[in-house]
Amino acid sequence: PGGRAHNAENLPNLPVGYYEPRGRQSWWVRRFIDNLPGFSRAGRPVYENEYNDQIHVSPTILIPRRNLPLSIGLDQGLFPSAVITQKQPSGQRWGLGELVEHNVGYKTFAEKLNRLLASERYRGIPIGVSWVDPAGLARSATSEEGGEAQHWAAMVARECGLTIKPAPSNAPGVRQEAVRQALLTVCDDNPHQRNLLIDPVHCPKLRRGFNSGFHFKKKRGGDGNSYEPEVNKNEFSNPHDALQYVELGDGGYETINRKRDQEERRERPDHRRRFQSSSRGLHREAFRAGTDRARLRHAFRPARNP
Repeated sequence: PGGRAHNAENLPNLPVGYYEPRGRQSWWVRRFIDNLPGFSRAGRPVYENEYNDQIHVSPTILIPRRNLPLSIGLDQGLFPSAVITQKQPSGQRWGLGELVEHNVGYKTFAEKLNRLLASERYRGIPIGVSWVDPAGLARSATSEEGGEAQHWAAMVARECGLTIKPAPSNAPGVRQEAVRQALLTVCDDNPHQRNLLIDPVHCPKLRRGFNSGFHFKKKRGGDGNSYEPEVNKNEFSNPHDALQYVELGDGGYETINRKRDQEERRERPDHRRRFQSSSRGLHREAFRAGTDRARLRHAFRPARNP
């Protein structure tokens, strides 16, 4: 049993509060205090401070709404990936499913994506814009039949009948910030939820990536607390990049810019107040100095002859 369970062992021989979390993160408490299954940590997760498995994973399977369009994020690479999402009227994005392949051509990937979208889970639901890595529209990929080289995203779009657009940015910091905002923003219609909710069954790579797989590797020969500046490229990085593209393209970029503008507006009044306060202070000092000079002139003014 876990250290905080009613039948915890050896408590009489331990100091009071031995199993208290003491600021430990939830994943550590789950594994090492409550003795529950968890995810191994081979590096520092990208969203270590924002993601919480108990908040961002639905307790039940998410059933897609038939009247709301699907938004798909796509990322090419060694593990070409598609992440199927749906934005709810409240603004909350549901991660409904994923397709992650290994070292396959565009046509094989497109065929599997078509089968997934035609399955009972998604059949008949309209598909909106699908968002892709901007590099996917600039990088050529050779046709599996040996034909003329074409853009990866264009070939997938042609095979799947999708409308594909490049995400507004390919900068890792901007893409990750879009996901962070979704992880942290409280849902409008439920204060206990956030604006990103993951299906517990149909998104295994996304979920494991959030918990551990999508991470910064530890530096070799370091002190154990130093990490590489770039995200580790593995089976979790492509589906997470796909999620970043759809979140960034489907409203996230505007959210980042709006937040930045709000922060700038908050700074401007403070600046004016500081300037006004400083100006008033200068005026007061000048007044005092002028008064003091007048007093000195009066003190040393020669007395008039009677």
